Amino acid sequence: MDFDGVRMLAVLLAIGSGVWVGGVVTVAIVSSSTQTTVAAADRIALFRVFGRRFASFVAATAVLVVLPALALATLEPAPITWGILVLAVGLLPVIAVGIVQARRMTSLRSAAASGGGDPGRLRRNAAVARVLRSLIGLMSLGLPVLAVLVAERI
Repeated sequence: MDFDGVRMLAVLLAIGSGVWVGGVVTVAIVSSSTQTTVAAADRIALFRVFGRRFASFVAATAVLVVLPALALATLEPAPITWGILVLAVGLLPVIAVGIVQARRMTSLRSAAASGGGDPGRLRRNAAVARVLRSLIGLMSLGLPVLAVLVAERI
């Protein structure tokens, strides 16, 4: 593939990863905005619906990120393009764990809202959620940065 095609793949990857980062930021904004303004039961209902729809967004965005990363690593083999591919593919299991953990948090919050549940377990799982969100955020920010570096380098 010529340099213009490789550059276009890098731009496509930058756009796809930018869309992904925008989605992650949206989740953070919605989550923090609803903590103090929405009743616990309503917040749980919101995130049940939102989570299902967000899963579709994750799948579509994964295609927009992983396919160009794979093509770049194949057509322009260099440490940076392989790093992008490893980061993009590595993000998928971290997101999967995050989705499972978010569902667990919904169950724990539902139990707490109905007067049951273990507050200590809820706090521990909330700490795990913060770590997972931070990891997803850092990995997500790396993708557009590396994609732009590749697009500029070529």
